[in-house]
Amino acid sequence: MCSSAAVVKHVELPKVSSDPSNPFCDEAFTEICNICLIIDLLNLFKGYGLSKRTSTVYTLDSIPNGCFANMGSSTYLEEISNVFFEAQGVSDETCEQLKKLFDRYLSHSQEKQNVLRRIILRLSQAKRRQSTEDKILDLGIALEMLLLDDQEQNELNYRFALRGSFLLGESKEERLELYQKLKS
Repeated sequence: MCSSAAVVKHVELPKVSSDPSNPFCDEAFTEICNICLIIDLLNLFKGYGLSKRTSTVYTLDSIPNGCFANMGSSTYLEEISNVFFEAQGVSDETCEQLKKLFDRYLSHSQEKQNVLRRIILRLSQAKRRQSTEDKILDLGIALEMLLLDDQEQNELNYRFALRGSFLLGESKEERLELYQKLKS
């Protein structure tokens, strides 16, 4: 049984510019996304309700190394914080089940992974929300994404755009413009 109450991934990147096109930025982003997915998957298990938080420490090139040379920040990665679950360890059995879920997720195409990630996120959020209404919305959205195929999703998008443009637009031209925006 693990006694840690945190999922931690340390990613050390060389001191480089903060250019987003830098391949090291992609590596860090991928690692953060995988950690977030693992946390959301763990939240699907009974008794877990983890929040995602990130911390960053960096050093400017112009500042020499030393005890006051680092700057940093930390933030929650979503609007739902965790105040309802007590810290607990993760059993070996749960770790094995979690690994199987993660491996199964990775076996899907990138397109399918994107859909599954959104479903998992909604289920994780529903579990940690206080409001019953918010829980119902998250569960409904997750169920809709899980059960609807692309053709049914396109029909929903069409009706949403059509009805939304009718409600929001005043003239024929404005409704057509809104329809195009809502459909995309």
